[in-house]
Amino acid sequence: MKDESHSTTCNLCPHACIIPSGQFGRCGVRENFRGNIRSTNHAMVTALLCDAIENRIIFHYRPGSKVLSVGSFGCNMNCFYCQNYTQAHSWNGIPMKNLSPEEIINHAIVAKMDGIAFSVNEPVVCYEFVMDTFSGAGSMFTALNTNGMIMPEPLSKLLKKTDAMNVDIKSFKKNGYQRLGGNLETVKETIISTWESQTHLEITFPVVRGFNDKRDEIGDLSRWMAKKLSPSVPLHIFTVKPALKFSGPAVSSEIIEALRKEAKKYLDFVYTEKNQDTHCPECGTMIISRKSTPKSGDFSQHCPFFNSVDIIHHDPSCPECGKDLNIANQWFTNSNRQFRLTI
Repeated sequence: MKDESHSTTCNLCPHACIIPSGQFGRCGVRENFRGNIRSTNHAMVTALLCDAIENRIIFHYRPGSKVLSVGSFGCNMNCFYCQNYTQAHSWNGIPMKNLSPEEIINHAIVAKMDGIAFSVNEPVVCYEFVMDTFSGAGSMFTALNTNGMIMPEPLSKLLKKTDAMNVDIKSFKKNGYQRLGGNLETVKETIISTWESQTHLEITFPVVRGFNDKRDEIGDLSRWMAKKLSPSVPLHIFTVKPALKFSGPAVSSEIIEALRKEAKKYLDFVYTEKNQDTHCPECGTMIISRKSTPKSGDFSQHCPFFNSVDIIHHDPSCPECGKDLNIANQWFTNSNRQFRLTI
């Protein structure tokens, strides 16, 4: 029998928090309740948004399809530039609604969504909520935006339920991750495991002035991706806007372009705010055209909002030269509109 007065270890993420009875781990949502770890954000929703898969920063999985994006609260990192701090760390008093996994799935069906994605806050700390929702998704696909801070055993189970994943790699330096309350090696292991699974993988590198904006760092990351994964894995480079403890200014478009050119030495598909179209890396033929506008509102403000996706060629390989484009489950939709459900 468990001694309900003693501490219990949470084995979900590399922090391995030893949590006293009645207290919470570093994420603020996983609690030692009578000797067992439980998630206090299960079925608690702070954001529910119908939008394009491209707005989840996933370009090569069912392009043009529609997803119901779900946000809860809590995070197991402490980024000083967090774009969604309210949902990640300061959720007391914000509007939220109790929606069971079954209710979320029904919302997606009624709204005629093609998939369900967890985003906004860190899905890892909503592990049971995500797993329960994805398990009932049926024919809809499932997707995640995550920081990759998860241990191998729960990751293995999660990957079996997840069709597509975008992992933020916030720095390619050990001390950079330490500053953010994360662990670079864990994130790298998550990325490799995802690539080796059946889950579609894309990577995002959010650029913060003075923190990770040097060409040597993006070069090291890109070489690692090409060697350990494949040159065909898409890399998204985005500018982080001033937020929280980051007063700015944001990096210039010239710096972003220099980083893109460095990454392109090793990778086939490198996207930025000004380079959002998909071209064949071999012959340059345009495959998909995307148009976006700057995103306003509360969620993921460093990401653009895609209001048009034009799929010019529907084949997973280039029609001109036959080069494989690493586009999974090609979709046949050409326009996207966004609307928010009431929380």
